[in-house]
Amino acid sequence: MKLVGETMKSRFWIIGIISISLFICLCLVLGKVASNKALAASYKASKHHKVHVCQLLKDKDYQWIQTNINSWATIEAGDLSIEKLEDMALEASDFFDLQRRKISTNGLESGKEVNLEGNDQKGLKYDIIISNREETFVIVNILDKRLFADTKLLEKKIQDYFHSLNTSPRISTILAATIEGRISAKDRESLIKNLIGQIQGEVTQTMEDDQLISLAGYSPILDAAPIDNINFQLASRYNSYRDKTYLWIGTPIITIEY
Repeated sequence: MKLVGETMKSRFWIIGIISISLFICLCLVLGKVASNKALAASYKASKHHKVHVCQLLKDKDYQWIQTNINSWATIEAGDLSIEKLEDMALEASDFFDLQRRKISTNGLESGKEVNLEGNDQKGLKYDIIISNREETFVIVNILDKRLFADTKLLEKKIQDYFHSLNTSPRISTILAATIEGRISAKDRESLIKNLIGQIQGEVTQTMEDDQLISLAGYSPILDAAPIDNINFQLASRYNSYRDKTYLWIGTPIITIEY
């Protein structure tokens, strides 16, 4: 009887240990599932809650002065004549509904190029360049100095145009703004870092001297596709001639002189 009792007691111990182990495993599995669900929800939220670059200049002390949108892509077209490049430029002009068009051509040893300038109905300036060398490059640049137009709509229009050519463009959007007077280098750095904080950005590249500060990096909530893990660049400098402090915000990078 003593042996039977010890045997039963051992069984109860074994069953208890197994039950506890199963409970711990179940907790770990459920915890992992919950964690994965939380990560998935967080990722999903970040995918759907994006901040556009224009929002950084809303309700601020900065005075917007212009927006540049630069875009380009290559297409498979082979060797094209100047006449064909002109036709392509005019087709692009019709796509963007441009007026007061001015077209010029260049036949160089290195290749052929057509440049078309025009304005849309809102007064935005377009510069369309089609260059045929070893590859055919199509460039569409937009300059807005009047309206602070919705850049998302302009970017979408540009994407639609390049998709009609069976290609996808690289697009950079740059906002320029000013603040009256001189701001110290320390305050300019603070200003830029504050804006970066609003987009939860992480700075990976810094360039700074006595005149200019430029910070670039990646933001998970910024509505801009990255290039080499960079989807924002902010820069600022003081212009003594105009007595103004300039601010540039580029996504993914600044592609104009600053």
